[in-house]
Amino acid sequence: MLALHGALAAAGWVLLVPLGLLLARHRRNIAPLRSAPKLGGKDMWFVLHLACVVTGVCCGAASIGVAVQELRGSGMSDSTETAHRAIGWTVLGLAVLQLMVGGVKPQPDAPRRQAWFRIHSNIGRVTTMLAWAGTGIGVYMATTRYGQDMTAWVAPLVATLGLMLGAELGLELSATAADGRAGEAYIVKELPTKSELGPQAGSSPSGRWMGGVSRKSSSGGGGLTHQSSGVTSQSSTGFEDKEATTGIDCTAAVSARG
Repeated sequence: MLALHGALAAAGWVLLVPLGLLLARHRRNIAPLRSAPKLGGKDMWFVLHLACVVTGVCCGAASIGVAVQELRGSGMSDSTETAHRAIGWTVLGLAVLQLMVGGVKPQPDAPRRQAWFRIHSNIGRVTTMLAWAGTGIGVYMATTRYGQDMTAWVAPLVATLGLMLGAELGLELSATAADGRAGEAYIVKELPTKSELGPQAGSSPSGRWMGGVSRKSSSGGGGLTHQSSGVTSQSSTGFEDKEATTGIDCTAAVSARG
């Protein structure tokens, strides 16, 4: 029964809940999620995120139930056992709180949306970290106290954590590269020709003024000032609760000396 306890805890806290967090964090960096159709009016990333988290919490709760039933009346209460039990109940409580917080998500334009988002994401982080710590203590107890084979527990856990961290790193690097490309992008705005500007306009090899990003140029008796704001690009990295947008506001003003 303790093997079942460990398997349920590992499936819930090491695989499913972190996977749900990964899907939410990188929902706009995973191409299949961006193009997937909605399900029940909800974005596919949200459906998968919710399914992973709810299933993981159920597995974690079941693992605690198995442990309570198995150890009832055992009288075991050393410091390791106490720490493992305390972490387990704390993780379950935080996970339930996280689900409750997720159920009261404000509208995107609500003033408290950012505060809600930070609370929701940070509870998820803390819960996952505590769950991994509790799992590590559980593996230690299983191998030193109950004679379980360490390799049978450590190998799949390390492989799962490695895949999760590798996916996180790969998606993070991909998002960073995408943000860098967006920051370098610009819109070239075609301005009126010299003849359209009048005789006071300066000359240009192409006969037209071409505006770039944050560029100011002047020629001869006339000058053109072209100012453009920087690119706003926000991906899901850092759990930012914003849609990825790329936009440039281009304005131009022509000034001439009289």
